Amino acid sequence: MQPTHSATLDRILAAIPPRLLYHYTSPEGLMGIVKDKEAWASNLRYVSDAREIDQAVDRAKDAIQHLLTTRVWTDDEKELLGEMKRAGSATKLVYAFSLSEVGDLLSQWRAYCPPSGGYAIGFPSTQLRRTAEKQEFFLCRCVYEDALVYQIVSEFIEAFVEQYRVRRAAGEVLGQLIQNIAWQFDQHLALFGAVIKHNSFQEEREWRLFCRVWEHPQLDFRATRKGILPFFRFRLADDEHPNLARSGDDMLTVVVGPTGNLGDAQIAIQLMLMKYLPGAGHSSTATPYRTW
Repeated sequence: MQPTHSATLDRILAAIPPRLLYHYTSPEGLMGIVKDKEAWASNLRYVSDAREIDQAVDRAKDAIQHLLTTRVWTDDEKELLGEMKRAGSATKLVYAFSLSEVGDLLSQWRAYCPPSGGYAIGFPSTQLRRTAEKQEFFLCRCVYEDALVYQIVSEFIEAFVEQYRVRRAAGEVLGQLIQNIAWQFDQHLALFGAVIKHNSFQEEREWRLFCRVWEHPQLDFRATRKGILPFFRFRLADDEHPNLARSGDDMLTVVVGPTGNLGDAQIAIQLMLMKYLPGAGHSSTATPYRTW
């Protein structure tokens, strides 16, 4: 994995995830994942809370403004920082698939599953990491802590300013260089900003599979009430590791969420897994939550 220009983020990316990571979804979403062995990574510009993708951009603007007012810069460095401060256009190219460390969480059932009932699919993280690497995705826990977020974006800024100084000293043309560095910063901030979230969401203990995509054979589109939405068909299994049900000693597990008839729902899941994912496991929620 290439360095991210942030030693702090490098350490977070290197962290070993829990053995299972859970994705909360509807009956339709579960069936699609189980039958097709793929997950749909959403374009973050079109998620239900699109404002969340601006977290990293807002923090970067704050950090740049702080640096401009507390340190001495040359005129061309001030121009560079001004261009970097306008970052944010590249967020439309980032796709992510959300997971949680927790497989039975009330806020997740409410947020991501229909009132009639939903499911949490626990994927073996070793399988996710293998397939992510092959598809040039990152797997990383989300960062909620204000101090860590500020540290990460500050390290990004410092790294790109230093890159500018080195290339300027080598004789690159000033105007073109500023635009190029600002563009790279924008792309970088958009990609890794995918794991920066507001601290009010810490309970979710979210991890994300994410990448930046412009054109790709696995990029697809679907029609919804909101219009045409782009998504990425992330492959959960491949020829080398075809058994999505198990990865070493870890077993894919489907948790049946709160529903009006839990017994019938459990039987249906058992039969479906026997057909499509033999060897996978299932359990049911312990959350006392009713919407029926």
